[in-house]
Amino acid sequence: MRCPICHHSCRIQRTWIITDHLRELTRCCKNSECGHVFATHEEYIRTIVEPVAAPVVQPNNPSSIAL
Repeated sequence: MRCPICHHSCRIQRTWIITDHLRELTRCCKNSECGHVFATHEEYIRTIVEPVAAPVVQPNNPSSIAL
């Protein structure tokens, strides 16, 4: 995201998780002459491609290790 004031690139300074699908980010402009600090929201909207079912991983069972 670009700074809405000077249009330089910004960095994320802090992130707060509001819900499982919403975060609030504090961003600051990388332009030292601007120094704008502002808040944005990052939100999950929709799935583009459904994930393939991941294989079920069995927990490690030390008693089943062959010696």
